[in-house]
Formats: sequence, structure tokens, C-alpha cells
Amino acid sequence: MGENYYMEEKIEEIKKSIKPVILLYLSVIFAFAGQFFIYLKKDVSPGLILFAAGIIIFILAVKMSKKEKIIFGKSEEQQPIKTRLLLFTFVMVIAAFFRFHNLENAPIGFHRDEAKASLDSYYIMQDIQPINSQSRHPVYIGPLTDNPAMYNYPIAAIYKIIGVGIVESRAASSFLGLLAVASMYFLLYYLFGSATAFAGGILFAAMKWHVTFVRIIFHSGFSIFLLILVLYFGYRIYKERTWKDFIFWGICMGLAQHTYHAARSIPFAFAAAALFLLFRDFDFYRKNWHKMIVSVLLALIFFAPLGIF
Repeated sequence: MGENYYMEEKIEEIKKSIKPVILLYLSVIFAFAGQFFIYLKKDVSPGLILFAAGIIIFILAVKMSKKEKIIFGKSEEQQPIKTRLLLFTFVMVIAAFFRFHNLENAPIGFHRDEAKASLDSYYIMQDIQPINSQSRHPVYIGPLTDNPAMYNYPIAAIYKIIGVGIVESRAASSFLGLLAVASMYFLLYYLFGSATAFAGGILFAAMKWHVTFVRIIFHSGFSIFLLILVLYFGYRIYKERTWKDFIFWGICMGLAQHTYHAARSIPFAFAAAALFLLFRDFDFYRKNWHKMIVSVLLALIFFAPLGIF
């Protein structure tokens, strides 16, 4: 009898751990289906419906996940550190393969925007003022680049290590793309635990959309890394409510504005979430208003150079 009860208890734990994973997979399927209709079929209405359904299912998966995550009968604390490191390493190896393999031949050619972004990075490395910028260390570079310049600084730093060239430029971009995979893994790990982080990490590591944009020199590929960090610390500040998370969220939010034009929508999305939270959990504001002020100030400080420009 005791053994049967133990088995039933274990089976129940497994069921609880699998449900959020299944919902996560469903959310990904709906999101991909939505993009398929929007971008390939050029049929926006069903695409938006499917994409919205994916978001709703994802939110349900987050709600269903427990604070003390259970992974197939073992809590995160009970899971050996070697197992967690092995899973993370495997995801990163897969991501590295898709981002670095055959860079000298694919994609073919060297696009005009790639050439300009590479030249901007090279000029910054050489302490030369990039074309259509305001200084030798710009915060924004005008046409043809027409983007914030933060992306060019890590590329310039990598140039100093591996040299300058078409393959080297794409290798630098691919390396920065790996940071997004790592941040996605830890976001999923925090939300759902290692099983979902591993599955989602593999999906993201091989995702054609992300792989394509980091195998070329393009500002938008780097923006994903900071967007994921903003989401990660944004969720943590509500759940953990520590000074550390508020500080990091503010820094990441400010820096995210220096990546790509689309990042300008991030503050509006968080403002909408904050407004929703104002009615749902006013106690959060009452207990953390001083941390929120510091966080927003940090975001403004790190955004200031671009904002002033």
C-alpha cells in the first residue's frame, strides 16, 4: 500500500511538471502558425488571432508553473549541478553550430547594410569618426546605418582579437547572438525549470529567424539579447522584489534603447503591464515604490546619451 501511494504521488508530481511544458510547446506552435500566416501567406487576420492565442497560452503556462519548480520528480535543488551544466552546454553547442558553421560561404555575398555596419565598427576601433556620425565615439550613426551605435562597440572589440574581414564580421555577430541563446535559456529556466529551458533552448538555438539575423552584421540581432534580459529581470522584480533585480532591470531597459529602433516599443509594453498591475496588485507599488523610482531613473540615465542626441 505504501509503495502504491508513493508511486501515485510521483506520478502526480510528473503530471504537474509536464502541464506547463505542454502549454509552452502549444504557445510556440500557435506563435509560429501566426507568423506563417502573417509573413508567408500574407493573411494578417488569422495570423494575429493565432499569435494572440500563443501569447495567452504562454501566460497560462507561466501561471501554472510553480514557484518551487518540479522536474520529473526532482526539485531544482535536488537536481545535480553537473546535469544542469550539461544541459546548458549542450544547448550552447547546438546554438554555436547553427551560428558559426560555414560562415565563409553562407549567406552568399555581403549586403550593403552589412558593409556599412562593419565599416562603422572598424572606424570606431581605429578611433576614426564613422561616416554620417557626430564624433569618433558616436551614440548614433546616420544614413546608411541609421541606428544607435552601441552594437558597433562590441563588434570593434572583437575585431581587435580576431581581425577584420567578412568572415570575422559575421563571426563577431554570431558570437553576440550566442548571448541571446544563453539569456533565453536562463529566462525559461527561471519560469519553468530545466526541462523546459532545455527544450526551449534547443528550439531557440535552431530557430531560423534568429540564426539568420545573427549570421549577418545587423543591429536587430543584438537587440534580442537585451530584450530577453529586460523580460527576465522584469519578471524577477515582481516575483523576487530585490534591489538587485530592480537595478539590473533599469540598466538593461536603458541599454536596450541603444540597440535597434524596435526597442523603442519595449517601455510602452512595460508601461501597459505596469498599469494593469496597478489595478491587480496595488500592494506591489506600496511596498516597492522607492525601488521602482531608482529603477526608472537608472533606465533614464543609461538611455540619456541617445535621448539627448
